[in-house]
This record gives sequence, C-alpha cells and structure tokens, in this order.
Amino acid sequence: GNLWTYFATLSPILGEGELGGFVYADGSQEMWTLRDGTVYWADEEREESYVRGRRYELKRPLPPVALLIGPLTEAAGELIVVAFQGWGNVRTFGEPTLGVPHLVLHTSLSDGALLFVSGARGVDRNGKVYDGSITPDKPVKIDWQRLGNADDPVIAAALDWLAAQPPCTP
Repeated sequence: GNLWTYFATLSPILGEGELGGFVYADGSQEMWTLRDGTVYWADEEREESYVRGRRYELKRPLPPVALLIGPLTEAAGELIVVAFQGWGNVRTFGEPTLGVPHLVLHTSLSDGALLFVSGARGVDRNGKVYDGSITPDKPVKIDWQRLGNADDPVIAAALDWLAAQPPCTP
C-alpha cells in the first residue's frame, strides 16, 4: 500500500506533528510528519498525500482508536500501526502482524526481475524501533469464517473496549 496516502487519509485522527519514521542501519533517522494535513518524509512533501476537498474535522479531539491487526497487516499497514503507537488512547486487537514494518526498496535487474530489500525499520514517535511482528494489545484469535460479520470476535472485542471509553459513552 501507499503509506503517504494512508497518513493523509488518517490525518484528522493522527493530528499534526511527528508520527514516527524510518531508522537506517547506521542509526540515522528520517521522520514522518504531518503539517496542515500534508505528509512530509524527512521534511520533503509527499505529493501522494494530497487529498482533494476539505479535510475532515473531528467532532471530539483525540478519540479512542481501536486498530484491528493480524497476519494480513503488512508493510505499510504495519507502519500505520507504528504511527499510532504512543498516540493518545489507542489499542490494537487481533493477532500479530506479518512482521515487515520496514521501508521496502526495489530495483530492476537486467533480466527484468525486481529485487526488493528492506532499507530501514519503522520507528514510532517515542523512538521505539519495530523489526518484526507487532503483537496486539488485546490478542483475539481471528475466526476467518466470521471475519467482518456481526459475530466477528476481533470486532466484538474492539467494540467492547470502545464502548467503555469515556468519549464513547453517552
């Protein structure tokens, strides 16, 4: 997926400022930042983050956020989970992610094949580096037969938690 588009879409929830970034093998870091709804990587604007129309404004700032994760949450999806770490009232539900919260670089080889390599690891806004699967705060076994249905156990766990959060109670 396209990390920058995800950030732009989630910008009303993520808010302004530093979201996290990439840390390279030499220890150097390039951070992701949101400023006025625009996404920057190492202070370079990401054109892919352009969203048409007016940006959504939350009715209540810093809402509780339940992230549903599992083995199909990979790469850019995992980096979104990284961006939410250390942010307000967030909780993850489900199973561990695939385990590639990295910057993926690719190059074309002479025979037309593509070579993909990990160029950097994800780092959250508090400096924690992610180099493998992200374990959910609330482990819940995914029932693939009930995925997305009213009786989905992961959705049920997330809804139960959300219902107990002060901003979500009547």
